[in-house]
Amino acid sequence: MGVEVVGDPYLEEDIKNALKISAVFYGLGIGVAVFVMFGARIYNIWIVAIGLIWNIVQTICAIAINSQVFRDHDLTYPAYLAVIEVVIVLLIIYPKAMFIYEVHSGIMSPETYDREEQSCCCV
Repeated sequence: MGVEVVGDPYLEEDIKNALKISAVFYGLGIGVAVFVMFGARIYNIWIVAIGLIWNIVQTICAIAINSQVFRDHDLTYPAYLAVIEVVIVLLIIYPKAMFIYEVHSGIMSPETYDREEQSCCCV
């Protein structure tokens, strides 16, 4: 994976460091996702909430790291990139939030799962 920025070796180094940090966040994210799937399987809303919070924290950190790299080199971080990241995380956390809501309100439980599965348009 080569990052080449002509004329600015410091920017190249900052981008490489940001990619390393991103790799660590994504690796942790995979672990959190596995943990969340386990939590959803046992209908534990607190474990699923950890995943929801992790997605929000990860997005905030990604935007902060990216914008810092841009600022350090007198560049402007494009606002549309932050908007895209926020839209993506909203699409990711929506199912988690709805799962938490449905389990908390009693709509989804091991006892009602068969009934809820039948209400799915795919079945």
